[in-house]
Amino acid sequence: MTSDGDIQAVVLVRTADPDTTRLDRLLRRIRGVTAAWHLAGDADLLVLVTCRDLGDLRRILTRLRAEGRAVITDTHLVLRQAR
Repeated sequence: MTSDGDIQAVVLVRTADPDTTRLDRLLRRIRGVTAAWHLAGDADLLVLVTCRDLGDLRRILTRLRAEGRAVITDTHLVLRQAR
């Protein structure tokens, strides 16, 4: 959670398509996606999301699946920064 009350989440994404061009374009258009990294391993991308509430987060995840062809989204809410 950010200091202004927004929710932060880290989302691990697995795609069905090895060509992530479509998903990359989508990530640039989704309000709330603050950063994304391509990965090697069990997930294809790590996406950092900042949004107002859980409803906004749900809408972002739905778009990743419907428009971005994500087959798995594994979401982790950020509670606080490690010290």
